[in-house]
Amino acid sequence: MDYKFNFHVETFHKVIRKISQIDYYKGKWEPIYKKESRYQRKLRQEAMISRVGASLRLEHGAYSDNEIAALLGRTNIADLPEEEDRLVMGYKEAVELVFRYYEEMALDQQQISALHSMMYKYSRAKPLEAEGMVSKKIVVTYEGSDQEMGFTAPRSFQVVREMAELMQWFQHAWEDQYLHPLLLTAAFAYEWLSIDPFEKGNLPLGNLLTNLCLLQSGYSFIHYVAFEPMMENRMLEFRQALGAAQQYRGTDREVIDEWVLYFLQTLELSLKQLEHLQATGKDKGSYLNDRQKQILEYIRLHQPIKIGDIHHYFGSISRNTIKKDLQYFLAEELLEKIGHRKGTVYVTRDEAESSLFI
Repeated sequence: MDYKFNFHVETFHKVIRKISQIDYYKGKWEPIYKKESRYQRKLRQEAMISRVGASLRLEHGAYSDNEIAALLGRTNIADLPEEEDRLVMGYKEAVELVFRYYEEMALDQQQISALHSMMYKYSRAKPLEAEGMVSKKIVVTYEGSDQEMGFTAPRSFQVVREMAELMQWFQHAWEDQYLHPLLLTAAFAYEWLSIDPFEKGNLPLGNLLTNLCLLQSGYSFIHYVAFEPMMENRMLEFRQALGAAQQYRGTDREVIDEWVLYFLQTLELSLKQLEHLQATGKDKGSYLNDRQKQILEYIRLHQPIKIGDIHHYFGSISRNTIKKDLQYFLAEELLEKIGHRKGTVYVTRDEAESSLFI
């Protein structure tokens, strides 16, 4: 596997720059993840919807994000007559499992098979036993006999061998840490797509395993933005980058430079979208409830202002509630507190910063 990283010097420098940029955001978002705001929780929910929708559309041509959101709000699986509806619910449960318990998961063939089974747990199309990565149940009837004989045969010896080699290499590289986690994740994704181990579901499951690798490597920002829509929007580049290496599959010319650049660019674009969403949300205060928006707007218009002035204006809101809202604004870096005790006043963050230059 390692020879597939035999990049040209120019490509190597591009890769290093992109990794550095992504790792910068990794450090920037780590404290945000540890102290999640209401708006970040909203981003997390939206990322789940777009993650499920884009992954399933890539292979199954399923629903729009709005339709996915409506489906995820339903709880009774028995009321879902369509096969696509059931696939959405199964994949959603697999995604939730990974994002909740990734620290406890081992990326091995047993875990991969379990996630694949979960994806199709509500499916009526085929029995799950027929979708295994390693084996498939075959039933034959002998001529002149009413008896059937069933046996389990390998789907493909090549698939079994390549998956075993991939998992062995991945575990070795992961434990020895001789590859940057982003390079290791990109290589795993490439190999997964090239081996194509299951009869169906390889692309959405591959995306889920990519998320697992990123989460276990500390890239917590993917809780709040999904890379899958970027992949969906760049399918031509996806096929070109994948095909550039796959055309030399199994030879010493199988170099994954274009794929690695595509993978890193997809993460970069996702991060730019996240930064935009974060800035837009902060500006609009879309994560505040109506009461908080009214209080914050009043502070903007009358700053600097004391808590007593706010309470006097909003007579129906208790002083304790106003105190809690002010503490929340401070934690969200929407306000600054100036002074102490009875002399304390509150100003918006932009007003406090501009006053430094007066």
